Amino acid sequence: MRAIYKYTLRPGKQSLKLPIGSKIISVANQRDDICIWAEVETLNSDTEERDIEVFATGDVMYELYDDFERVHIGTVLLFGGDLVLHVYEIVKVEGEK
Repeated sequence: MRAIYKYTLRPGKQSLKLPIGSKIISVANQRDDICIWAEVETLNSDTEERDIEVFATGDVMYELYDDFERVHIGTVLLFGGDLVLHVYEIVKVEGEK
């Protein structure tokens, strides 16, 4: 059975444990929190770590190893737009770029 779960993020790099095969569908703010929502298989107790990075506008984005890339999930505005955060997932590149 599938459901939508919410995960709260913080600025910087973090690893989330999501059920295997989860699909991140959205990122937004909820009050003063940065949240992502993912479709998950609720009957799957096996999890995988998913690496997420949150950058403020102007932050330096260091280089990744050649076999990884950042996939933009979305942008979130907090505090009336005074703080703009950009959310990425780090994924392994399959095959050649």
